[in-house]
Amino acid sequence: MRSREPVTVIAQDATSIAAYQKRKLSLQAPLISDPQQAQEIADYLLGYYKDPLNEVQGIAILANKDATWMAAVRDLELCDRVVITETQVGLSAWAGYIYALTHTIDHRYNHKLSFNLEEAYPLAGTPFRLDTSALNSGHVLIY
Repeated sequence: MRSREPVTVIAQDATSIAAYQKRKLSLQAPLISDPQQAQEIADYLLGYYKDPLNEVQGIAILANKDATWMAAVRDLELCDRVVITETQVGLSAWAGYIYALTHTIDHRYNHKLSFNLEEAYPLAGTPFRLDTSALNSGHVLIY
């Protein structure tokens, strides 16, 4: 039998808060009602997330910020190579290839582009796109 009452625990790291600010993470885990188990999960997640990882899995860009952003977003396609430099987590010219791409426009006409990146493996070579004409469907295959 499990209690359906929410269990709240706190795990924090002062050094990480000073360097990267304080963030909250809520976790829906209805099968965990033991405070000790909840604390163990919180401590594990803190250990994993307290320092930013130097890997990028995806990016979201507000495209209609200005004409430069809009042109950059408009021209991105699957398999394009994207190079990222970001000082807070220490990325310097990290490169990845776009393997998923989504454009959305909200009710306020904000054009948002979200894309996922995969770092190229040296032995795999450059990814290529097998287009819709080769698959005879509305999908593309990225290899």
